[in-house]
Order: sequence, then structure tokens, then C-alpha cells
Amino acid sequence: MIDFTRSEFILSGAFTASRGFVVDTDALNGVLMQNLQASYTQPVTRIYELDTSDQVPDMYLIGGRSQGSLGVGLVIGVAAIMGAFNAKYGDVCQAATNAVRLNVSNGHEVPLVARQIDCTAKSCVLAQIGMSVGAKDMVVNKNGQLVFGDLECNQGG
Repeated sequence: MIDFTRSEFILSGAFTASRGFVVDTDALNGVLMQNLQASYTQPVTRIYELDTSDQVPDMYLIGGRSQGSLGVGLVIGVAAIMGAFNAKYGDVCQAATNAVRLNVSNGHEVPLVARQIDCTAKSCVLAQIGMSVGAKDMVVNKNGQLVFGDLECNQGG
């Protein structure tokens, strides 16, 4: 018989998922969002000084233009809501007004864990969409990739 009580650990805290992310934009009001993944990259180039002496050459870092992407998973529901989502985020000419806000709070005092994370992706444009359906429940899922130009994050304790 396996003894499951032998593991030793120190519980550092716990939190619930009762307060998930809140997306506060008109085009996403009523959208059944299932998951969201954000990625933000700043390209950095290293250049080195050519030096013929025996000294260590100088190195310089050049920061490039940052860019980000959001992967979203949605359940296809009301046609009008999905149409509003596609119209707003699919139009590159509306990028200046397109933003997605992610606000997560755990609701408990947990040492070493931020109580709230609040991020806003700005200048969002829908660059890719896909759909899938599962035989077990016949729920139609939509996945999309949005690109964005700026990410502002505030962490609160």
C-alpha cells in the first residue's frame, strides 16, 4: 500500500479563482471568453565595438520596437455579439481605440502573491481566427490571435 501521508511541505497560502478576469470593452460585453494568453516582446540587439587592441571591446544594447499578441479562446454564442467582436477588432483602422483589459484578483491575503494584476493591451487588431467543435458537447469554439502595440500593467498588493 502506498503511504500518501509521507509528503512534507509548507503551505505558503491559498487563493480561489472566484474573481477571474474582467474585460471592460463594449465589443467584448457578453462574449463567452474561456481563456486568454498574453505575450509581449521587446527585441534587443547587441552590437560590439571592433577593437584591435587587447582590451575588452565595448558592447551596446539597442532596444527595438515592442510588440505583443493575445491568444483568445471564445465560445461562439449570440451572432450579434460575435459580429461586434469581429467588426471592432478585425478593422485595422480602429486599432487606436481597441483595447483589452485584463483584471485578476485572488480575493485573499497570500504572502508573496500579488492580490491583483491589472493589464491593458492597447491598439489591438484581430490578425487570425480559427474554429473548432467537439463531438461530446457540440459547443463551437473560436480561437483568435490579436496583435497589439502597447501593454500597461499595474500590480497591486
